[in-house]
This record gives sequence, C-alpha cells and structure tokens, in this order.
Amino acid sequence: MPLLKKDSNKWTIFIPLIAISIFLVFIIPEIISFFLFNRENSIAFISYGKNFILYFISLMIIIIVLLSTHYFKRVFIKILVSLLGFVIIIYVNFVGIQYSIYFDEDFIVYKPLFGTSESYEWSKISKVYHELPTEEYVEKYIFEFHDGETFELIVTSNFSNEITTKIEDKIMTLEASYEEY
Repeated sequence: MPLLKKDSNKWTIFIPLIAISIFLVFIIPEIISFFLFNRENSIAFISYGKNFILYFISLMIIIIVLLSTHYFKRVFIKILVSLLGFVIIIYVNFVGIQYSIYFDEDFIVYKPLFGTSESYEWSKISKVYHELPTEEYVEKYIFEFHDGETFELIVTSNFSNEITTKIEDKIMTLEASYEEY
C-alpha cells in the first residue's frame, strides 16, 4: 500500500506542473515580445514565429525536462537540467519571435527567419497597393518606394483587426498614392 500512495503523490505534483507548463508555453513569447518591441512609437508588432510549431517545441522541451528531473536522483543535476531547459525555451522563443515585422511611426522593420533584417522608412513610400483576398490570392499590401524597390506584406492570421486598422491609418497619413483592388 505505501508504494501506491508514493506513486499517487508523484502524479499530484506532475499533473499541475504540466498545466503550468502549458501556460508558460503560451505566455513566454508574449513576455519576450512585450519587453523587446513595446516602444512609445510602436504601431504594431507581428511575429510569424508565435505559432503552434513554436508552442509544440517549447512544450516538448518542458516535458523532457520534467521527465528527466523525475528520473535524476541528485538535486544538483535536477536544478542544472531545469535551468538548461529554461534557457533553451527562452532561446527558442527568442529566435522564433525574431521572425517578425515591426511597425513604428517612422519605419517598418522586416526580420526574416534567416538573413538580415530590412528597414523601410514610411516617408520613402511612393505607392501602396492593397490586394484584397480572393479565392486565388491572399490579402497583401505592396509598398513601392521612390527608388523603385518594393516590399510585400502578406496579411496572415497574426493580423488582428486592430493591427490592420492601425496600419491602414498610417498609410492614409502618407503622401503616397493608395490603390485597393
């Protein structure tokens, strides 16, 4: 009988830890986004990395850490594995959040997952095309600059109505032609 009681105590600790882990998986990217990209002149921050793949990877890391700490007997190793897991989760989320577009009052910064970031000034935009979604095409904005360079912004599920409204409001303040089709 004491063996059953000991095992049930482990599960009463393990199940809440899984629930807390799921909560952390969703809150860590938001915390990182808030501290890195919440500025005074910010219009919007859209991270393409905050998706279910990132959440799944983070949850798997947490589960591996929880299971490994369960099987290690030494407290030092448990603490070391937990800290290493926490650092890995922060790093994975930081890298995932870096794949983003940041809209400021003065510029747009596009950070691809691989490659260098690109910065575009609002004042250098000459034309804006807004392609509305159809059965064949996705919704996107095409920004054309005075030097002929273009930047395409595809509207994904990460765009809320509030973000879209803020971007459109900023576009309307520009001295650039605006076409919607």
